[in-house]
Amino acid sequence: MRSLHCSGTHGFFQERSDADPSLTLHGAAAYPLTGEIAIEGELGHVIDMSPGDAELDTSLTTVHGTVLYFINTPYVLTPYLAAGLGIGKYSYDLRTPPTESSATEFGFNLGAGATYPLTGTTFFRGDFRWFKHIDDVPSVWRFTAGVGVRVGS
Repeated sequence: MRSLHCSGTHGFFQERSDADPSLTLHGAAAYPLTGEIAIEGELGHVIDMSPGDAELDTSLTTVHGTVLYFINTPYVLTPYLAAGLGIGKYSYDLRTPPTESSATEFGFNLGAGATYPLTGTTFFRGDFRWFKHIDDVPSVWRFTAGVGVRVGS
């Protein structure tokens, strides 16, 4: 029987190279199909995409399904590649003058990361991804790190 791999991470994301980084929270559950391939469902949320502007509150929530390909190495650290599809919801709230809008769009993600075992059931995970959505939802880079747990046998 394979185990479910659950992880919670936090980190930052960058919309543009000249933009301020913003805090992001991310949770995922992955199920290994083979020793090298797992499918993952993830939920991510960028709390404030414009942290330097008190008049503007923007956020991004993503829900994606991703395939992870773990690269076999002779080392304990296990790198992986990631590619997935999903949706992103971008919300925009300007306080002066009061303006609100939001957009939800289909998109994809590409990236890579690595896991490192801490104990028999816990692991450290570092991940970076590029999220691209169709039109109004911004494309972003997300960098996260956190601890995960293997549930089951």
